[in-house]
Amino acid sequence: MIAKIYKTAVFTLFLFGVEFILIFILSTFNNDNLLVNSTGCLISSSESCGIINYFIVLLLIVVNIGLSLLISTISIFKEYDDWKEDVKQRIAKIQNYYSSNDDVKLKHALVESDKLLGYVLKKKGIKGEKMYDQINNARVFLSKQEYKDLKSARWARNKIVHEVDFQIKNEEIKRHIWSFRKVILTLSK
Repeated sequence: MIAKIYKTAVFTLFLFGVEFILIFILSTFNNDNLLVNSTGCLISSSESCGIINYFIVLLLIVVNIGLSLLISTISIFKEYDDWKEDVKQRIAKIQNYYSSNDDVKLKHALVESDKLLGYVLKKKGIKGEKMYDQINNARVFLSKQEYKDLKSARWARNKIVHEVDFQIKNEEIKRHIWSFRKVILTLSK
C-alpha cells in the first residue's frame, strides 16, 4: 500500500513538472494564455486570479492525481521485488518448523512450502491451469535434480494431505522441505 502511495505521489509530481515546463514554454510564446495565467494563481496570491482560473488549477490537480493513480496500477510499474521479500519472510517462518522434530510441525512446514511454491509460480508469471502444469512449465528454470526432487516432494505432500494412514520419517519430510526451499529460491531470483 505504501509503495502504491509513493508511486502515485511520484507520478503526480512528475506530471506537475511536465505541465509547468509546458506552461513555461507556452508563456514565452503567448503572455495572454489562460493556462499560463491560471498556473500563476498557484505560484502567487494575486487578486487578479478569478474563480475560473482557480477552477482550472483545481481541475489540473485532480486530473494529475487521477492519471497518477491510473499509471501506477499498470503492471509494468508494479513492484516486483515486494513479493520476493515476502517469500524470504515466509521461508524464515517455514525454517522455524523445519528445526523441529515434531512430525505435525514438519508436515505443516511441507504443506506451507507447497503453498509458497504456488505463490512464487504465480508471481513469476508461470502459466498453467493447475500447479502440476505450472511446475512443468517452470522446468526450464530448474536443474534436472531440482525438478526430480520437487516431484518427489510434491508426491510426499499429496500423500500427507490425502491419505489418513500415510507414514513418513521426519528426515524425509525435512529433505522434501529442503527441495521445496531450493526450488522456491531458484524461482524467486
